[in-house]
Amino acid sequence: IILWSAASISVLLAVVWVGSGWWTVGVFLPDAGPFSISEGRIGYIWGPDRYFEGMYRDATIERGPFYLTWRVNWKLSGQLRGIFIPLWAPLGISAAVTALVWRQETLARRRAKHNQCPTCGYDRSGLAPNAPCPECNAPHALPAN
Repeated sequence: IILWSAASISVLLAVVWVGSGWWTVGVFLPDAGPFSISEGRIGYIWGPDRYFEGMYRDATIERGPFYLTWRVNWKLSGQLRGIFIPLWAPLGISAAVTALVWRQETLARRRAKHNQCPTCGYDRSGLAPNAPCPECNAPHALPAN
């Protein structure tokens, strides 16, 4: 479940990251303020309510020239504050989780196929089929066909 969830999140983040190079999506939440996804980053602005009067109340979508921003930006303008985080950062984290989980599952499958303990790699030759590993006490996993 972790592998496919992390892989799905990675693909979704990659599509949103590249797509936000062309498209800007803005959403104003009445009790929270404006959120936006544009230029490869997600942003949030906060400040006194008077700055947000007359601002769009629904989602807006605009198309522009392709541009990606690679760094974290802080916006400080009078009493307005904002933070803009590049989407490559969460994409990198989810891709790393996907790669680690995929590697562990591949290694466990390979070990089980060669009659090794899927946890520590101990050679299980000569052990009873249902016997736990004498090295790490892990239960024996039968190889998948």
